[in-house]
Amino acid sequence: MKRAIGRHVFVVDLRATMGDDSLDAFAAKCARARFNSVWVRVGRGAALDRNFSIPGAADIAKAFRAAGVELWGWHVPFCARAAAARTESDNVWNWAFEFGLDGIVVDAEATPENPRFQGGAAQARAYMQPLSAALASAGKGLALSSHDQPPLHSDLPFDEFSRWVFDVCPQVYHRGHDVETRLARSIAGFAPLETGRDFADRYKPTGNISTRGDVRVGDAKECLAAAGQFIGLAKANGFAGYGFWCLDDAPGAIWDFLAKTPA
Repeated sequence: MKRAIGRHVFVVDLRATMGDDSLDAFAAKCARARFNSVWVRVGRGAALDRNFSIPGAADIAKAFRAAGVELWGWHVPFCARAAAARTESDNVWNWAFEFGLDGIVVDAEATPENPRFQGGAAQARAYMQPLSAALASAGKGLALSSHDQPPLHSDLPFDEFSRWVFDVCPQVYHRGHDVETRLARSIAGFAPLETGRDFADRYKPTGNISTRGDVRVGDAKECLAAAGQFIGLAKANGFAGYGFWCLDDAPGAIWDFLAKTPA
């Protein structure tokens, strides 16, 4: 099955992030930035995201694949009830198949905004168990993106989400000056949840390259410095992969920086 290895990156709005680039040109740009995979939002709750509800959406994965880059979709589960959770799970699997996605990233968070995950362990299981089985049978990846410090979010059933995935990719959204401290806290928070599993193989942290939006890391200079430190720490810890949030809000200088920085 696919795994979240190497360097990956989140995209919220694909068309806006592409700018004037064609899809082929953007995919080639991502390859030059040494991304093994690009993670594009595929849906929220039971609804398909506009990234994939446009004509030609079935060709997006082909363009990335031609450039040697995998295309994963990230989904925000709501799962207010078990029946709703199963519907969302079925939808996500169908989208993964329809759009030729290499994997799915479950963006499970317990926050009051937007809404996010609204259930408990039973709803998480109703969503995750069939999705994991379906993706594994098709050789596709399944990863968890969530809060980076589980002890601070006891209202989210981390155990139920993490047990079904192949990779754990927590949101280590440092602000530039606290990269090492934030990563250390995340490792300490997730390690107990991974008892009995290969932590170093499964844990792939997501750093921050946003200089706009609500998770700003600073200006472009601070962003590049923090990104370099984050990459170095991921390698020093022996992690098989790492990623960044997100291309939508990253400075233009990030492209050349990543192209020159080995993954």
